[in-house]
Amino acid sequence: MEKSLYLEELKNELGNLKPDELKDIISDFNEYFANGNKDGKTDLEIIESLGTSKFIASELLKAYTEDDMIPENLPVAGEYRKVDMQIENGHLTIEPSHDEIAHVNMSDHSNQTLLSMDVMGDTLMIKVKQSRRFFPFGIGMKVPVVSVKLPVRMYESIKVNNDNGSTKGHSLRAEVVAIESDNGRIELSQVVATQLRTISDNGRIMLTKVQVTELEVESDNGRLELSNVKADVVRAKSDNGRIELHDVQAMIEAKTDNGRIVGYVKILTRPISLKTDNGSIELTMNHKPEHATIRVDRDWGKVSVFGEKSRDMIFGDGSVLIQLSSDNGSITVKEA
Repeated sequence: MEKSLYLEELKNELGNLKPDELKDIISDFNEYFANGNKDGKTDLEIIESLGTSKFIASELLKAYTEDDMIPENLPVAGEYRKVDMQIENGHLTIEPSHDEIAHVNMSDHSNQTLLSMDVMGDTLMIKVKQSRRFFPFGIGMKVPVVSVKLPVRMYESIKVNNDNGSTKGHSLRAEVVAIESDNGRIELSQVVATQLRTISDNGRIMLTKVQVTELEVESDNGRLELSNVKADVVRAKSDNGRIELHDVQAMIEAKTDNGRIVGYVKILTRPISLKTDNGSIELTMNHKPEHATIRVDRDWGKVSVFGEKSRDMIFGDGSVLIQLSSDNGSITVKEA
């Protein structure tokens, strides 16, 4: 192992030590290596004499107090109506606070990870940044765990942008909830909002117990799972991944370029449009609709609408339109 890699590991093991203290330690070790090299020792021989970076860090940290460390838990009080979280790298969880104060905690991270939380105007800003974006041989590329606790109230907006890492949240209340992830799954439950928008470039999206006016769910590469959703409108789109809709009470528009669509509705009272370019469609309901028109369009695959091969079927006055389309895959409508 070379000196640079050893010192990089040592930095990571020292964790939350304040930058000035950390800088002094690394400077001392650089001098130690330089003196050893002058005496004819190799980096490897010096490292073997020191011991592992983990052992050295544990011994060094014994000499420091909490005042020498960067605090991992940051409480913030103040008046704010909006929440904005910018996470460059981290597994994020959002949950209710047991007091009227917002808290953020970060664990399992390297010293290159910087955490901040402050109130700017009417917005609570939470940021997790990497002071360095690239490390040799992946050294230092830990994914920290970030826990955010918010006071229970109705916010104007809760927005999250997570570049790398999963996002989990429950008991969120806001006029607008917007969650975006470049690389990582999104899991939300017990959300009340006027508008909920979730986007993942690469990762599964799972929504449970959601009550909103408008819901938009989109993933470039990942499954979409919606369960126990009440909304006026639900729009779900996946470029590559199946879509599962269980007990979704809304006007539904769902489309996937590559993947099957599975839906269950208790009672059919609102329009539904399900489309897949490559995959099957299965729609299940408790009983046949009273007033609906079911239209099926498929280029290749079997069709079964309540056991019949008909592509068009009208119930009652036909007022609720159900459109099911697959370029390559079977289409099934059945009773539970």
